[in-house]
Amino acid sequence: LLDVQMPGMDGFKVLEALKADAKTSRIPVILLTAAQRDAFSIERGLELGAAEYLTKPIDAEVLRVRVRGVLRLARAERELETLRRDFSAMLLHDMRTPLESVRLALSLLKRVHADERTAELVGMATGGLEEIGEMVESLVEGHRLAHGDLHPDLQDVTLCTISSEVA
Repeated sequence: LLDVQMPGMDGFKVLEALKADAKTSRIPVILLTAAQRDAFSIERGLELGAAEYLTKPIDAEVLRVRVRGVLRLARAERELETLRRDFSAMLLHDMRTPLESVRLALSLLKRVHADERTAELVGMATGGLEEIGEMVESLVEGHRLAHGDLHPDLQDVTLCTISSEVA
């Protein structure tokens, strides 16, 4: 619960700061106010990420109902995110198996049929398969990075170092 009217930093600025920080961005916020009851203020609060915008005087029972609703929605969103993350991890993992089967089949085909045309077609298919494999691995790495399972080794580098490595 966040009051809009506060000394120093108003509730809108606090809400903005909360939503800008990854550690606090998912905390559901209900804005409360006695003064700023106009449509512009309500719209501003909701656009900044408030789950609700209530004006005083507030009935205690209505507040409890709104808080329960916001918490229920936040729980459902977390569960959905978990399902989405688990599904995408499973999907990416399961994509590797058929790719490996096709790679093995192409390898066997290349050994069994040694004529030039077959070798050329197998080579083209193998190249395309390698590209798909690289894409899947990039997706897996991106998924791990996005969900905190992979921590990149960040290093300070100079532009001179990068340009000399490229050249």
